[in-house]
Order: sequence, then structure tokens, then C-alpha cells
Amino acid sequence: MAKAAQREEKQAEKQALKAQHDEEQRTIAKSLVKTTEKWKYGESKKVTQHDLLKERERRDAALAAMSEEHAAAARREVGEGEYLKTVMVGNRNVDPDDVSASGIDAVVGALDGMGLAPPSPAAPMTFKDFLDREMPGLREEKPGLKLPQYKDIAYKMWTRSPENPANQKK
Repeated sequence: MAKAAQREEKQAEKQALKAQHDEEQRTIAKSLVKTTEKWKYGESKKVTQHDLLKERERRDAALAAMSEEHAAAARREVGEGEYLKTVMVGNRNVDPDDVSASGIDAVVGALDGMGLAPPSPAAPMTFKDFLDREMPGLREEKPGLKLPQYKDIAYKMWTRSPENPANQKK
């Protein structure tokens, strides 16, 4: 949340600097147009070396001022207020939401407690597990059979079951 606010603040600052830069460019361009129009339309028909020198100095001064601003931005110089915003940030090394664990088992255990652990792949079911699960149902459906008969029926069910690893698509 704080990063988003900082990002928006930086973006607003960039836009303000860009608007200021554009305004300076427009004023420089206007002054250049005025002087050339003045020369072009005859307010002063003769352009002296002194006029050219003054115009060049004014233009160089404007470009120097702009280059100083850009150099300061390139050096990433910041004011005191912005520096304090950067420095006065809470210590995130001790965040109660963070999980610290070393070793794979500890990490999985910590993430499992948070509900973030990846689902563990189900172990393939064995025939013994299948038999243990299905035997009570078979005894209810077909009472009076002997154990090998129940196992035969369960084996036939196992061969067609989607839980059988041999029947699972890879």
C-alpha cells in the first residue's frame, strides 16, 4: 500500500517537472520567435554584432539553467523533505506477517500453517488401501462369502477403478 503511494507521488513529481520543463521551453521559443520576428519585420532593420552577441548570451544562459536542472536530476539530488521521506521508513525486518524457517520441512510446515503450502501430490493408491476401504461395503452388499471371494470381487473392481495407477492417464 505504501509503495503504491510512493509510486504515485514520484509520478506526480515527474509530471510537475515535465510541465515546468515544457513551460521553460515554450518561453525560450517565444523569445526566439519575437527576436527573429523583430528582425524579420523591420522594427530594427539592421542587426548589429552587439544584438547577436546579447541574443547568444541570453540563449546560452537559458540553456545553462536548463542543463543545471537536468544535471541535478541526473545526480538525483533531493531536498531535505524528500530525503526524510526516504529515510524515515519503518523497519520491515521484523514484520509479524513474515515467515522465517530454515530447511524445507520447516518452510512447508510454516506455509501450511498459513494455508499457502502447495498441495502435496496424492500418493498412488495401492490395492491393499483399496481393499481396506471397499471390504466393509462388499460385506454389506454380499453377506456370507468367504474372504478369498471378497478379494476376487475387490480385485475385479480394482482393475476398473480410476484410482488404480495403471488406469490413470499420464
